[in-house]
Amino acid sequence: AVADATGAFKVDVTGLKAPLLITATASAGDAVRVYHTLLATDVAAGATAHANVTQLTDAIVALASSDGSTPGEFASADKLKALDPAKLQKAQELVKTVVKDVAAALGATAYDPVTTPFKADAANGADKLLDSVKMSIDQNGVSLRVVNVSMPDVANGAASASVVTLKDSNAAAPAALP
Repeated sequence: AVADATGAFKVDVTGLKAPLLITATASAGDAVRVYHTLLATDVAAGATAHANVTQLTDAIVALASSDGSTPGEFASADKLKALDPAKLQKAQELVKTVVKDVAAALGATAYDPVTTPFKADAANGADKLLDSVKMSIDQNGVSLRVVNVSMPDVANGAASASVVTLKDSNAAAPAALP
C-alpha cells in the first residue's frame, strides 16, 4: 500500500492470521528509514483495525524482539509465529509510559503509539509528539530522545532534554521523558 499525503494507508487483511507485521519505508534525504508495527490479534471479517507505523511502533517491535533491539527479526515467518503477545503488550506499555508526559504536553493525552489515529500534518498532538521524539536502535537497545520541546525539569523548573534507553520489555519502566 502507498500512504496518502496525510500518511494514511489501507490494506485488506482478509484471510490473514495474526500476528501481522507491517513495514513502512520513507526517504529522508539520502537515507531510507524502515519502521515496523505488529498486530497481535486477528481482524474480524468485515471489521477495520487501525495501526500506526512510526518510530515509536518500531521501538515497540524492537523491544518485543528476542534481543530487545532487532525489529526486523519478525520478517522471518518463524520468528513472527513465535511472537509472545504478552511481551509485545509490555513493550507497548513501556513506550507509552516513557512518552506520556511529552505526549500530554503536546496535547495527545490519551496517546497510544499503535492505535491513536492522527494525520501527519504537524497540527495535532500525536504528530507533534512524533516530530519531537527521536528514536535510535543499537546493540544497547532502543533510545528515545526528546528534541524541540521545552519541558520544565521537575526538580528545578529549568528546561530539560532527556534520553531514555530501553533494552528489555520486562524491565520496570524508567522515568518518563521530561
